[in-house]
Amino acid sequence: RLAFMRAGTPHLSERVLHDGSIVEIRGNPMPGGGFVATFTDVTAFRRAEQALLDANETLEQRVASRTADLEVAKGEAERANHAKS
Repeated sequence: RLAFMRAGTPHLSERVLHDGSIVEIRGNPMPGGGFVATFTDVTAFRRAEQALLDANETLEQRVASRTADLEVAKGEAERANHAKS
């Protein structure tokens, strides 16, 4: 952060604290000199983001499983239809 401040360039990073919370650190140079740093607790946002990623992964697995089940059922139905004729 000090290197960004000395160079007068903006920066954005995140830190995971010892208690598991996540803090976003954003630094921006001021037009007349100086530097402003903000620290924002983004723990809830990151947890919700991870929950959505996990839900998406399980959804994709369920779709793949049901698609395979559908293919099996379709094959059985076609065999039964063929046996009738």
